[in-house]
Amino acid sequence: MGVADASLVEIVPGAYAWVQPEGGWWVNNAGLVTAGDGAQAMVVDTCVSSERTRRFLAAAAEATGGAPVRVAVNTHQHGDHTYGNHLLPADTLIAAQEKAREGMVQDPFFDDVPRVWEPMPDWSDAVRRPPGLTFREALTLHLGGVRAEVRHPGHTAHTPGDAVVWLPEQGVLYAGDLVFNRVTPLVFMGSLEGARRSLEWVAGWGRWRGRAGRWSGWPGSAPTTWSRGTGRCWRAPGSSARSTSTTGTTRSSPRRRRRGAGPASAPWRRRAGPTWARSRPGRTPSGSC
Repeated sequence: MGVADASLVEIVPGAYAWVQPEGGWWVNNAGLVTAGDGAQAMVVDTCVSSERTRRFLAAAAEATGGAPVRVAVNTHQHGDHTYGNHLLPADTLIAAQEKAREGMVQDPFFDDVPRVWEPMPDWSDAVRRPPGLTFREALTLHLGGVRAEVRHPGHTAHTPGDAVVWLPEQGVLYAGDLVFNRVTPLVFMGSLEGARRSLEWVAGWGRWRGRAGRWSGWPGSAPTTWSRGTGRCWRAPGSSARSTSTTGTTRSSPRRRRRGAGPASAPWRRRAGPTWARSRPGRTPSGSC
């Protein structure tokens, strides 16, 4: 699968996920939110290359009838979520946590990336465009009657400047890379303990389901894998921990959690963070590492 296989998936009316199947290094998912009257739109993250970002924005324009993208939120500093910022309209307001903006401005990979990934994405035509609006703990955006709450977990997790975008009325959470699909989170720019704590924090938004791309080729042994939405800790591939493998969408039930079942990870493979999650208010998963 490649660039052409990406698609815009409607989660609920007015909230979409841009899903890039199979994931891979530098391949993310993104989000689109439209105002109640359809007159404007917001995107959650861009993509690593111009080709990928243009496809995302073209799909967004088709879905919204050409509604202007007034606001964009970057969920963290990494290039697969931000290098396409330069393709947003000049009047689009880009927002991010303050440490995420700092990371984008100082990003050494933008100009001189080590060629250790395969395939290697091409962002040679990109122009560094950091957010114009930052926040420390929380930011509330209003998009034509749609309320979007942007929140920082309060600690370093995947990166120092992670954020989620929560649509309370729609029950949709865009989780960025705070949550990974059935595999060990990437924490080389963050904190292992913080990544674990962030799962407990995300679980507090309610029981949810999500979809994510896949990221393969992790160059090392995964110490743990985490079940999405439960905060539970699982042993590395090949261990004796009981687990159940799922694909696409994972649903976690209280009975399965009591029995110790959870999504499994294949050796040396990872799935990139889910961009969206549908919440069921009032039903919060339990359990922690």
